[in-house]
Amino acid sequence: MAKDDKRGAPDICGLYGRCWDDEVVLRRVKGLRAKHMDRNRRICGRVLGVLLMFGLARGAVGQSVAGAAQAVQPMAADADPSFEVATIKPSDPDHPLDAEGSPIAHRSVLAGTSVRFLLAFVYDLHDQQIVDAPAWLGTGKFDIVGVADVAGTPSLEQLKTMERKLLVDRFQLKFHWETREMLAYVLTVGKDGARLDRSKDPAGPPSFLGRPDREMKGRNLTMINFAQLLQSGIMDRPVVDRTGLVGKYDFAVRWTPDQTEFGGHFPVAVESADAPPGIFTAMQEQLGLKLSAEKTAVRVMVIDRAEPPSAN
Repeated sequence: MAKDDKRGAPDICGLYGRCWDDEVVLRRVKGLRAKHMDRNRRICGRVLGVLLMFGLARGAVGQSVAGAAQAVQPMAADADPSFEVATIKPSDPDHPLDAEGSPIAHRSVLAGTSVRFLLAFVYDLHDQQIVDAPAWLGTGKFDIVGVADVAGTPSLEQLKTMERKLLVDRFQLKFHWETREMLAYVLTVGKDGARLDRSKDPAGPPSFLGRPDREMKGRNLTMINFAQLLQSGIMDRPVVDRTGLVGKYDFAVRWTPDQTEFGGHFPVAVESADAPPGIFTAMQEQLGLKLSAEKTAVRVMVIDRAEPPSAN
């Protein structure tokens, strides 16, 4: 059984062992978030959704909350999990947190998330790619606790599978896909060619580490992964991959964010002589890639139906 800031990013998301009561987990998640990230320096939920997407610090949040967490085996690769039990409750409207962490074990906790944010995460979309949605999909916040019906820690795709099923089962989600013309960023190879290293471990999971005011490192990323990362957590428009590059790559890039990036939530760096360039220049100089703003065909999710969550 499965059980919106414009996107309504959630607080910390983790999967915890069965010994933790749902309310205890939620209180500890929110308390940890409030203790360690002050409001002026916190990274917006769009960014942290991306970090979850690429498996950043897998298990670290759970260990911080639960202490010495026991190692949990990965979920079977061929498993098609669902939430065996899922509870959905309205979040505290006065709770300001907007972060997300990473999963361990088979218990999922999302605090303060919106349906709109969840849709963007599980379908790898920019917010502008979700159209005709009722307003409450972005403004309504929910605490969601679910237990998978398969043992082990799910992969990223298995986690997304469970969340997709939950959206259909508990929110009566129905939608269809269309292609529409809209302003977007098109990712292409620069005139002097790409400056990317082939992945040293292509069989490994993708990852994206670092801070946007320092060095950002990508590992085992396809260009589609990279475009999804840019549009989901950094850029203010969808990003379309037209590099024509195949395979996985390792790379690092340093740039100074401006007020249009990270949803405007990340502090703009103080100007200094040694500050790295903006993202458009940094992409060309350091990666040999070009981001161009233009009107182009973009795949969009058209919402046909969505209802407030069914009873627990």
